[in-house]
Amino acid sequence: MNANWPEEMDMDFGEDTTLCKDLEVANPQLDHLPVVLLLDTSGSMSGNPINELNNGLKQFFSECLADTTISKCVDLMIVTYGGRVKVEVPFTTFENIQFTKELFADGGTPMAEAALKAIDEIKKQHRLYKSNGVQTYKAFVLNITDGEPTDPPWKIEESRNKIIKYENNKIVGWYNVGVENANISFLNEFGTRPAKKLRGLSFLELFRWLKCSISLISQSRPGENVGLPPTDSWAEH
Repeated sequence: MNANWPEEMDMDFGEDTTLCKDLEVANPQLDHLPVVLLLDTSGSMSGNPINELNNGLKQFFSECLADTTISKCVDLMIVTYGGRVKVEVPFTTFENIQFTKELFADGGTPMAEAALKAIDEIKKQHRLYKSNGVQTYKAFVLNITDGEPTDPPWKIEESRNKIIKYENNKIVGWYNVGVENANISFLNEFGTRPAKKLRGLSFLELFRWLKCSISLISQSRPGENVGLPPTDSWAEH
């Protein structure tokens, strides 16, 4: 298996912008990269997995805030799914994020509902960019889970179809990472890319890879193909 995840940056949004005319984008003179963290906080993530996830997030925030490019042009959204789907952080630049809470593990795994929520919010964010004349890269979505969806089958199928549709239309780059006993076979079909399996609880290395990835993208031009860093530091092979 290739140690890298290939990245393509072509896209075509074309959504209506009338509902965004009164909203603004921070640093509109810069090209913006929307990044979504979809985080499984179901009961099976309790103990060391959720603790290491929290540690990885803290490092990620610290390193991204210290990066003068990322802090101003990357818009981060965090969506958790543990029992219910919750937008912990709406799309916000790192320099404006106020997020210090610890994530806790509880409940089932409504992954499909979380995926649909993420896609809906990405569409809204793209309309906001367009209404403000802001150039944008396609959204980067990192889905981290240790299981498989507990949603109804129809919702799982709907979410899978939408992910594949928006990936094929170059609107979203969707990356699935399985933790411990995650259903990798399912995750391989939950998008267009093969899933990666986290080696142990290497969340620190995973989030360092994510920071390097979005740094490379944010230093490129929208529409330019960007090769992501190797995943050897955190992924099983």
